[in-house]
Amino acid sequence: MQFELATKVPISFVGSIAHFLRDELATVLERNDLILGVIRRRPIEGLVEFHKNTI
Repeated sequence: MQFELATKVPISFVGSIAHFLRDELATVLERNDLILGVIRRRPIEGLVEFHKNTI
């Protein structure tokens, strides 16, 4: 909460822990007026998607 734009920028997570605790993360973020971004279980998924779209 120390950042001025914290409540305006989505917060994303990578990793299996975030994936399995998605509901808890969403609850905590909502309680603090924060925006949930993308939750990726494996980082490679995002990398593959990025390269498919840009190459």
